[in-house]
Amino acid sequence: MNPRLPDVDRLAQTISVFANRAVAEYAPLVEALVRDQCRDARCIERTLDGLLDFCFHPQALLLFKKLGVPGTPYEIHTMGSGDTIRNS
Repeated sequence: MNPRLPDVDRLAQTISVFANRAVAEYAPLVEALVRDQCRDARCIERTLDGLLDFCFHPQALLLFKKLGVPGTPYEIHTMGSGDTIRNS
């Protein structure tokens, strides 16, 4: 047996704990952004950027899609010198 395997298992458990925590932290933020129809591109981008770190977690991926994937309530469109938010 590989002596490093328990270390990998502990690391995987730690990552899972962080992902669950991220979902718990980001869910209310995403819900508020959608509910309030936020148009602040920087705020939405910052939220999407943070969620991207956890998109291996199914619930985090759903939050990401809810906020920023084309065809969902909000899309980020890069247009030359600036970004705009479109409410679908």
